[in-house]
Amino acid sequence: MNVDVFYDEEEMKHHVIHNGKRLYYPRDYRVNRIIDLYRQVRYEQDARSPHFYWNPLNKPALGDIFVDVGAAEGLVALDYIEDMNKVYIIECEERWIDALRATFKPYKEKAIIIPALCGEHVESGKVITLDYLLSYETSPIVIKIDIEGAELKALRGVYSLITDTHFYHLHRFKFCVSSKSDIKFVDSYKWAEPDFWFYPFLYDTKISAFEILFIVVPSERIMWFT
Repeated sequence: MNVDVFYDEEEMKHHVIHNGKRLYYPRDYRVNRIIDLYRQVRYEQDARSPHFYWNPLNKPALGDIFVDVGAAEGLVALDYIEDMNKVYIIECEERWIDALRATFKPYKEKAIIIPALCGEHVESGKVITLDYLLSYETSPIVIKIDIEGAELKALRGVYSLITDTHFYHLHRFKFCVSSKSDIKFVDSYKWAEPDFWFYPFLYDTKISAFEILFIVVPSERIMWFT
């Protein structure tokens, strides 16, 4: 795949054109590194790739709220920004924040960039929970979590919302979790934790259970899905 990299004098950053939109990279990234990174993420988000986030059960739909936990360069959020009611972009690595602000500048009315970790408990200025972030939202919510092994902490941080009967019935929750966590293997169909059941919609023995994509169901609602 040929990748053209451009330089924006105003932003003082390089960018690529992704599906007609500018996707920016940190100022200190060289052109060859940008080409390699862009090719990698395009491969990962190809529908034929084991790392592709979506299937018919969890794909974002028109008017949803999309929460991208572990956004990195923001390509996944950028793909859906025009159809979403709102997009929360959560990224803890400072090097990406300035680039994300440039990428989503045309969508500042609906794109909210949050430079923080996503975890189980709020720590002012450092860690945000999905419970705290989403408690006043009224649209259907799609949550993608890919945070290098800390996925369960982020899920526990939204547990009170998705087990609150009133809130849950007002919303259509959909999840995609790319997990490198130590999730206990139950059988070839589901993984169990005290609070959640994980239903893989992709299982490939060549990949192993260390990086797999899940549909996530709170344990209290497991009867709805069996």
